Amino acid sequence: VCVCVFDQVFPVINLLVLTALHRIFAFCTQAIHGWLVLSSLLLLFFFSYTYIQQVLEAHNETLDWITMAIIIWNFGCVGMCVIHWKGPLLLQQAYLIAVSALMALVLIKNLPEWTTWMLLGAIAIYDLVAVLCPMGPLRILVETAQERDEPLFPALIYSSTMIWLVNMADSGEPRQRQRQPQQ
Repeated sequence: VCVCVFDQVFPVINLLVLTALHRIFAFCTQAIHGWLVLSSLLLLFFFSYTYIQQVLEAHNETLDWITMAIIIWNFGCVGMCVIHWKGPLLLQQAYLIAVSALMALVLIKNLPEWTTWMLLGAIAIYDLVAVLCPMGPLRILVETAQERDEPLFPALIYSSTMIWLVNMADSGEPRQRQRQPQQ
């Protein structure tokens, strides 16, 4: 009797656990995506405004509010679209580097030097473990996304796909192919 009850209850429990894990995974994915959007939003709009203002003050230059608002709006909106939606790979890479530089400026400006160096070391060690270890979280994330044929968040992974630029600077003269006579 005990075995029959166990055989009937165990699949139901497994189904409930799997459903709960799926919902938790979906919530965690949405939470990570929301955190990435919020952090890049702050970096591209607020912190870029702060540092442009500091650069202008350091060089004793002025800029009216309308021009500043247009510059920040364009920089932030294009960055959000390129990072979290679609855009040219080169522009996406440039914005990811800009976001990283803005984050570094935030850390350098607001934390003591030793804390910044310790944080840099901890991030480097975590990155090595996350990517290179067989059970590292980033490796598991990439492999899972490849198995499910799902795209990764562009903000989460820096893509370094090769870009081949051919004939970018052409002299304007048409090229002629030389044919070799067939024998």
